[in-house]
Amino acid sequence: MNFLFWNIHNDGSFFDVICEMVKENSIGVAMFAEFPEGEQRRLLLSLRKVNNSFRYVQTVKKVKVEVFTILPENELVTILDERRFTVKRYHNRTLNRNFNLVLCHLISKSNDSNAEVDQAEEVRYVVQAINEMEKTQANELTIVCGDLNMNPFEEGMVGSSCFNAVMDKTIAQNLKRTVGNRQFKMFYNPMWGLLGDNGRSVVSGTHFYNPHHHIQYFWNMFDQVLIRPGVIPYFTDRYLKILTGTKSVSLLTVNHTMRTIYSDHLPIKFTIKTK
Repeated sequence: MNFLFWNIHNDGSFFDVICEMVKENSIGVAMFAEFPEGEQRRLLLSLRKVNNSFRYVQTVKKVKVEVFTILPENELVTILDERRFTVKRYHNRTLNRNFNLVLCHLISKSNDSNAEVDQAEEVRYVVQAINEMEKTQANELTIVCGDLNMNPFEEGMVGSSCFNAVMDKTIAQNLKRTVGNRQFKMFYNPMWGLLGDNGRSVVSGTHFYNPHHHIQYFWNMFDQVLIRPGVIPYFTDRYLKILTGTKSVSLLTVNHTMRTIYSDHLPIKFTIKTK
């Protein structure tokens, strides 16, 4: 099953590009942050021209990530909604396994002088909710995806009480690490493999930003997918991609930065095996 996530910057003018991307990448679950209000039906009608099975996944309350899928209702179900994240139960029929799909749009650094501290505190709340949900569901096959508004190396991503997301599968497969006599569950973060121009992607991140500060990364990996160690056998690394366009449309300029007429973020695609 192929999953697409894209922060589309509250712009409904390029639904045709989204549909082309969905078709070319055989997307079964399409997830969007900053979705334009009231436009769900219009995108749904467009997606149904690609695959008539598409439906909009209803939420319990208003959330920051909207979801469209070809999966039937019993195979992608909302189990928890919070303002900045939502949790879906994804049932993989051929594997006969349930996965917890946690979709996030976390707070940004914009106009916040204390951003990194605030982001880490926000993540601790999300992680607490994930831990409680995993206990309630008796299931630790958890996938976190979304616009996390942090790079993989920031405190909210690597901190022990935060996502505790590591770059190495072997380390992640230890399941937990101990700090100060307390144990913290880990995530594996495959996005490290896409960072920089020696990474596995044609671009160095998902968000290009140049505010002319003394410390500047230019490319940021704000849009990420994290997986619990138990998900690693079902995750195909080579299918994890930052998408830079479709056959007819490029999301990049001739200078290899972003064409923000579409969005200030690039979409990501990942795959969970079905056999």
